[in-house]
Amino acid sequence: MRVVMIMAARWIVQRFAVPPASADRLGMGGIALSLMLIAEITFVLWLQGLSMKEYLAGRDPIGGTVYGVMLLAFAVMPLLAARKRDGGSIQTR
Repeated sequence: MRVVMIMAARWIVQRFAVPPASADRLGMGGIALSLMLIAEITFVLWLQGLSMKEYLAGRDPIGGTVYGVMLLAFAVMPLLAARKRDGGSIQTR
């Protein structure tokens, strides 16, 4: 999952020429995270017939923690892709 996130972030940043400013990249990651969570909550809960409370109660502590960390990494990945592409520095406005 991490490898796919890195590859996708690099491709999106290059394809759409996202400005190298930290706020732009973090905003893009935040929007992507919001859309992914909306899709997950909508479809997973609907397909499994669970309420949000049941869904959260079904998560084990370790898996839930790893999931949360991966969600944060997903949101920050466009900024990290900027570091790699721009030679290690993050440019701000």
